[in-house]
Amino acid sequence: MVNSEAKGDATHTSPAPPLTEPTIQQPWDALMKTIDTRDDELMKGYKEDIDTLLVFMGLFSAIVTAFTIESSKRLEEDLQNTTVAFLRQIAHWQMSSLSSPPPTPFTPNPSDVRINTVWFLILILALMYANVNGKQICIPLVRH
Repeated sequence: MVNSEAKGDATHTSPAPPLTEPTIQQPWDALMKTIDTRDDELMKGYKEDIDTLLVFMGLFSAIVTAFTIESSKRLEEDLQNTTVAFLRQIAHWQMSSLSSPPPTPFTPNPSDVRINTVWFLILILALMYANVNGKQICIPLVRH
């Protein structure tokens, strides 16, 4: 009975796989797998970085735009003050039959012009920076 059991066990076991010699391609395959894994990790990090950069630049540009809009209002003539000046001139002209001098044209304060120049320059530089860096980071991501 022992002999029949030994024969049964021998028939159920599979033969050992033949030993193969390593080929030249196997180390390259392992290296490529490692490199692809590392490359995927780097691309994931780059994508997160570009998202963060674009969000930051978007918020920064929005804030600078808000300041620029408010500051640029000082470059224009205030219509309420102009109306009041014209009404005073008309009243003065009616009270005294003298001719009044022509109204002086509006000129913005030089400091307001400088401040607005700086705000616009900051906005332009921020958008250019985001554009240049966005292209440098996005081009490799698109190719990947």
